Amino acid sequence: NRKLVAKDETPAKKHARANARQTSPETIVTMPAAHTQIAMTQPTNFMPPFEGRKIDASKKEFRVCAACCCSLLFIDCDHCLPICHGQEQFCCCARDFLCCCGEDPQLASMCGCYGISCYPKCGCCQLLSYYYPPDEYPLLAPKKDYCPCNSCCFGPLCHGTFFFKIPTTICAHSGYCWCKFYEECSLPCVEEIPVACYLFPLCGLMLFPKIGCCPKADPYFPVREALVDGAVVTEAPKAE
Repeated sequence: NRKLVAKDETPAKKHARANARQTSPETIVTMPAAHTQIAMTQPTNFMPPFEGRKIDASKKEFRVCAACCCSLLFIDCDHCLPICHGQEQFCCCARDFLCCCGEDPQLASMCGCYGISCYPKCGCCQLLSYYYPPDEYPLLAPKKDYCPCNSCCFGPLCHGTFFFKIPTTICAHSGYCWCKFYEECSLPCVEEIPVACYLFPLCGLMLFPKIGCCPKADPYFPVREALVDGAVVTEAPKAE
């Protein structure tokens, strides 16, 4: 049987429905593709040990095409829409953005100016938890204490929100561009981003940790696998 959806369903209702599916009794609430949360990671060590840096298992099929110290650029052949979306931080500022169709339940869709918001509901200088309660929108819970400042929304075409927040890092970014390219960076460095470098400007020619041409993320980098009980197992690079 096909599930009927009202034609006048708003983006906010679609967002709630997507989260409801993840919080149903028969499922476990998980963050979509852990690699997309790099921008939300709070550094615990200004310079994590090289051997302790491992990529999340969600990036195992990615292709590495560029890198420089605390940033990586991948090709994700399985990703299509949205064409461009992601999140970033800079000291006490943060931003969510999405453009050119598609949905991302990790990004807040709002409309307002100078702290006064009219969508998804009216409010003035309220925290994000006022507009998107964490129990109803668990994917936005990490940003519950963010204060929306300026935002715009053009339905499924594009939307963006600028926040003020308590500083947790200097700068961080994670997101997609042109459908297939996924980039992540963080300063200070975080354990989720291994150290690597490529031969500029030959995109795809990797020099460190070993020479390769657009190598697959696994086995090029060590992989951190999450188990069901919450423990973590590390998978070392496979021998060639």
